Amino acid sequence: MNSHSIHCLLNIFLMHTLVIVEVNGQKTKVIHQTPAFKKHEMFNDIFPLTISNFSENVLRSKEAWIIIFHDGTMLKTWKSMTASVRGVVWVGMVDIRQEKQMLQDLLNIDENNVPNARIYPFGSKNKKLMKHIDVDSPNEAKLKALQSLPDKTQRIFKSDIHGFVLDSYMSHPSRFPTILITDETATPALFKALAWRFEKYYNFGVMKNPEAEDLKALGVSGYFLDTPCLLVLVADAQKHGKQLNEYENLQFSGVPYNKDTMGEFNFPNLMKFLFAINYQFRHALPGDNHSDNKIVAEMLDIIEIEKKRFEIMDDQVLSREEL
Repeated sequence: MNSHSIHCLLNIFLMHTLVIVEVNGQKTKVIHQTPAFKKHEMFNDIFPLTISNFSENVLRSKEAWIIIFHDGTMLKTWKSMTASVRGVVWVGMVDIRQEKQMLQDLLNIDENNVPNARIYPFGSKNKKLMKHIDVDSPNEAKLKALQSLPDKTQRIFKSDIHGFVLDSYMSHPSRFPTILITDETATPALFKALAWRFEKYYNFGVMKNPEAEDLKALGVSGYFLDTPCLLVLVADAQKHGKQLNEYENLQFSGVPYNKDTMGEFNFPNLMKFLFAINYQFRHALPGDNHSDNKIVAEMLDIIEIEKKRFEIMDDQVLSREEL
């Protein structure tokens, strides 16, 4: 991995195939079965699961999993659902023609009564074994999986910003104060997933419908921020030292995620943004920033996990101008 360039490059073009035909003057929906996943649809994050790799990948992981059962064909709606949760939860598929022993011995599923999918919630192996749910619709699968995600964020108001920033810098290693600006009451599942994965390096807060004074306090009063918006608070290395008692008059600027230059608001794109911020600004992060530690400077522990489902390439990196 080239330490000077970390890039997550993903293009997702899965769409519903829902054909409208007219029968006797009445419009009727016809939903087509398609091959489970064609070669060009086989993204790294859709794991073929077998009796030999299921326990290691699913049960021994804390991550939330959606397991789709198929017989070589699959509705397009299931494919579209997997695209909509990419990075937020993990998705696996089991070919019931080839994994009959797995169904019976490991999953306790009757091969004559196989559900469309099974949800293993976020949590320990015991929780997964006790709380898994069988579902028949992609919407229910998505809902149940997302509901199980932990919320590592905290609600932030203008009066909390200074304390929130100090808490971030007092961590070991120190973390980037990171704010999601939203108009939703509940924390979006996408942000829950980011907060869980990047918790070691970023401290995540949520502000709902901030006022002009709130934006000024965040250092982004000059920007137009369309919700949802993610921004990272970056201190000026020339103005601040590394001792906590030097932070009383802390000044920082907010670096927002720019949808125009960085793409839509999704997990792969936001992951690329967070890698770029860490690479370019960790050395200036107040506190014990560990910028001389290669694992921290490049977030290699996160790469080790995410490379299982995304291509993390070294051909591009966000420039300071793009940020």
